Amino acid sequence: MIHGLKPYPEYKPSGIPWLGEIPQHWELVPLKSICTIQSGVTLGKLYIGEDLTEFPYLRVANVQAGRLDLLTVKTLRLPSHEAKRSMLQKGDVLMTEGGDPDKLGRGCIWNGEISPCLHQNHVFAVRPNSDRLRPHFLAALLGSHYAKLYFLRTAKQTTNLASTNKTTIGQFRVLLPSVDEQDAMLRGLEVAVSPVTTAIRHIEREIALLREYRTRLITDVVTGKLDVREAARHLPAEPETEEFTAMDEADDTVEGASSALDEENITA
Repeated sequence: MIHGLKPYPEYKPSGIPWLGEIPQHWELVPLKSICTIQSGVTLGKLYIGEDLTEFPYLRVANVQAGRLDLLTVKTLRLPSHEAKRSMLQKGDVLMTEGGDPDKLGRGCIWNGEISPCLHQNHVFAVRPNSDRLRPHFLAALLGSHYAKLYFLRTAKQTTNLASTNKTTIGQFRVLLPSVDEQDAMLRGLEVAVSPVTTAIRHIEREIALLREYRTRLITDVVTGKLDVREAARHLPAEPETEEFTAMDEADDTVEGASSALDEENITA
């Protein structure tokens, strides 16, 4: 339960074993009844004798759990009338078709970071009816244990890979409180996860800087700008770890006890 939201007075069975009971006044509806599910552009299609325009597009690699990775955005050329069918709109919830099981169905919000922008056919753009379903509430729901179990149970699975499809996504049963309740939950959720989100961003930044340093270091070594032998001479001595110190102390104790026994034997 999110802090600040009181338990509901009445509940009813959801009819979904791994979900259990839900508040009496909540609805449980198929996603396709309150959202438009837009398919993406298929790569490699030939357009002969048509005017082509270059557009950026999103791939599965760009859509992470709860966030976008836009460091590398590819482009493709196609007619403008074809591009309109896969054009992203602000507020779309992006869902991936598959890949690793943990990536299945993950969702994040498109805020118009690049305009115009398309999406590949392995990424679905889900466009909620905002009068009934907030995009951020749907994205949060897709990140829940409930949604992950649904997509894993309905996925087509091979070795280490899983995939879903437009039909299965459309049949996903959306928990539907009132929009006022959705807004209240989102405010509470933002407060609850803010420290974790901040920590993740700091760690990701540190990892990116370390990778950049590693790349620069390798470049300096292979191009002769850094003499590793000279650099090694200036490295600080490695301190003894507590583990080895403890082992040394244990060895000293054993040696001391052994010497004492030897002296007793000699005296005897």
